[in-house]
Amino acid sequence: MVSWRITKYDPKDRDQNGVFLKESWTSFSDVGKVVDGSKVTVEDYIRVEDAYIQAVKAFFEPVKPIPVTFCDLEYMDHIEALAEMQGKYPTFYSPELLRLFTTLSDGCRLDYNQIDPLCRLILREHIWGKMMLEDKHHRMFAHFGYDYYMYLGSNHCDKQVLSKIKKTGLYIEPYRSPYL
Repeated sequence: MVSWRITKYDPKDRDQNGVFLKESWTSFSDVGKVVDGSKVTVEDYIRVEDAYIQAVKAFFEPVKPIPVTFCDLEYMDHIEALAEMQGKYPTFYSPELLRLFTTLSDGCRLDYNQIDPLCRLILREHIWGKMMLEDKHHRMFAHFGYDYYMYLGSNHCDKQVLSKIKKTGLYIEPYRSPYL
């Protein structure tokens, strides 16, 4: 299996141990804070969040008729916390997002069009889990770590998919996920 670490962090800004050296926001909770001399806006956050979601969708696009299994589900919040966020950020917390939050279960199968709200819930630290896809031809995974680190893996390397991910502005590095 081939796997990658996908991040918003430029690898040239890492030390010899792979530690990112610049200050950067790492969570939706950083919105409104000053990080590296600039105030993090909701728009800044959404722009990066959208890039990650585009990357995950590009990764699963070649197999989109096959449902993705969501496993190792962990809830980090209660529905009341999401409802509060919806009141604060109504444009960014859609009814669809809240509905998915309440209907998820460990091992549930999700269609391609549910990847977007699922990733938003994960990136905003309301839930955690792994997206897995396995059939007789494909073995794939996508999941997130701390601080906006994402890991993708597949039994085949699709250069067109990697090219689409690069176009999002994210960085791709060969890397084995620490969450396997």
